This record gives sequence, structure tokens and C-alpha cells, in this order.
Amino acid sequence: MISYRPATLDDLGILSTIEKACFADPWNDLMLQEELSVPGSVYTLMLEDEVVVGYYSYMHIIDEAHILNVAILPAYQGRGLGKQMMRHLIDTLPSDVKGVTLEVRDGNKRAIALYEGCGFAFAGKRPGYYLNKEDARIYWLKKE
Repeated sequence: MISYRPATLDDLGILSTIEKACFADPWNDLMLQEELSVPGSVYTLMLEDEVVVGYYSYMHIIDEAHILNVAILPAYQGRGLGKQMMRHLIDTLPSDVKGVTLEVRDGNKRAIALYEGCGFAFAGKRPGYYLNKEDARIYWLKKE
């Protein structure tokens, strides 16, 4: 059974584990700790049968949500959990959120397919955005 709960500072260990397992340039514990403490920052854990399998995070800025990270542990990928997580994120956004944006690595075809499958539209690129100088693709979703 899938459930969700807000992440807290007590969850730094699992957030760090997920970061290291999922990202080439993972956020370190200090970065995660700082982000968890920022007003408007939302971190939500996804659990399967009480086991944390992933998380998402976004910043709520005025009437927009800027998705920071969406991550599912590799052992749980390929089962549709990413799409479930994105639906949960979108469906539980505060009512004042009118648009959602995110950046994704140009070469991350699985994530691009996920976001496009959830209704996000390509809006441009940020050249050399990532540490390895890979371009970022910018996506937007208008929330009705």
C-alpha cells in the first residue's frame, strides 16, 4: 500500500540515501537540512508498506510551485511509482498554486517521459545548468 508523509529533519538519513542512489550530483546533508528549513519548502516521502521508497520536494513561491527533486529508489523504479508520486504532488498542491515548473537533465529520457506524461510542456533550455555542464530542459504545467 502506498502512503505519503511530510519529511522532517529526522529523515535526513533516508533523504541522503535516496539522493546518493538516484542522482549523479546528490545534495549533501547540509543542503538538505537547509532546504527542509526554508519557508515554503515542501518535502514529502513516499512509502510502500511503511518503507520509504522515494520523495519529492518543491518550493511554494507566491502562486507557483518549483519542483526541486523527484526520486524513487532504483529497486522500486519501473513500477509506475514515479507517476503515482507526481499525481500526488500535483493533486495536493495548495489551491493558490496556478503553475508548476521544473528543470530536468537533457539526457534524462525516463524523467522527461514521466513529466510529459503528467501534462508538463517543454518551455525551453538552460544551457550548461548542471555541474557537468549538461543542459536543463524547463517544463511548465498550468494548474486549473
